[in-house]
Amino acid sequence: MSERIEPSSERSARVSTTFYAFFPGGGIGKYSHEVLKTLCRDHGEELDLELVCLPEFAWLSEARYPTRPLLFSIGHRWPPVRKLRFLLAQVINPLRLARRARASRPDWIHFCNINPLTYPLWARAMHRTGAKWAATVHDVRRAKGILHLGWELKQLAKFYRDCDALFVHSSEQADDLVAFAQVDRGRVHTVAHGPYAFEEDRSLAGLDAPALRRRYGLRDDLRLALFYGFVRDEKQLDVLLDALALGAHRWQLLVAGSAGAKGHKPIRYYADKIDALGLSDRVRLDARFVPDEETPALFRMADCLVLPYSTRFSSQSGVMNIAASYDTPVMATPCPSFRELLAACPIGHVCDGDDAASIRRGMEQLGAMLDAGTRFDFEGYRVAYGWEKNAAVTLAAYRSEAP
Repeated sequence: MSERIEPSSERSARVSTTFYAFFPGGGIGKYSHEVLKTLCRDHGEELDLELVCLPEFAWLSEARYPTRPLLFSIGHRWPPVRKLRFLLAQVINPLRLARRARASRPDWIHFCNINPLTYPLWARAMHRTGAKWAATVHDVRRAKGILHLGWELKQLAKFYRDCDALFVHSSEQADDLVAFAQVDRGRVHTVAHGPYAFEEDRSLAGLDAPALRRRYGLRDDLRLALFYGFVRDEKQLDVLLDALALGAHRWQLLVAGSAGAKGHKPIRYYADKIDALGLSDRVRLDARFVPDEETPALFRMADCLVLPYSTRFSSQSGVMNIAASYDTPVMATPCPSFRELLAACPIGHVCDGDDAASIRRGMEQLGAMLDAGTRFDFEGYRVAYGWEKNAAVTLAAYRSEAP
């Protein structure tokens, strides 16, 4: 940290922060948009902020906070060009962020996304901005690398150690971060991952759950479990299918989301597995990107959201926070953040493992809770884990003296 320039003593008492978002959309983009929106709404008199982002940032038209779409675009219709632009942007975009910070001289640079692959190429430029660094750590470690996972994890740990404030979503995640990067525990702050709600398509909003199920070609005689969002290996859809094949005969499953990212199983794998297990009459595979305006209908007609993730998954789930908005109970594996949140605010059931047998038992146990009329504390969850608390903790961390 020796290259860092000290901030000017003439700065205003207001805190200034430049946020950095590398991707145009996705769960982290949505999260960042909600945090920025709430910071501006609740703390606009104390905080000056802006977002440095791509020209294609999905929430530019909705932003009620200053945006600077200065980054080098990573999109292109030809995959080889898109891959090249993505790699180039690993260097170009952090340097563009540093250039902007040298011009605007914020108190803080807040990384919504991190580029560890090229950290040695942009770290010095970022230190020279004179700003303190903050980062939101959704996943402590990367499961897959861009070019070389070992190198990228080493650089990621160095980046964490250079940050003045790190934000995580659970105390277990904080402990994992300290163990992984040997960071000062005093720099790690736990913030809520707030609930998401969407404006519903008018053609769906007037339909009740049975009518929606008929519209989606689902059965009336079975409970409905929803697996929602991008299908990745660590989310263990294949293990969930094995669990259904083992039993849980009172449940049907709707899989709503796309798959096939590089290094992950393609959607064809899951379609073949459904056929091989004889689950075609209980599983509907709706493999596509689900638009926001259709999302409320999926959660309203579901009896539960199922999160069969590997217990190696260390992040919080944005999907769980959609469920909390629509009073949809959750059946989750005992990942650190799931276990912690559902213990503090019961909006569902945590099964006793992440294997097929445990998930089958978990679904049967949740079914029994639903039969018994169990009341889940959705309102308490929304209060305890709202965006307002996230924004308040974030601003307090900015105002605190960095160790």
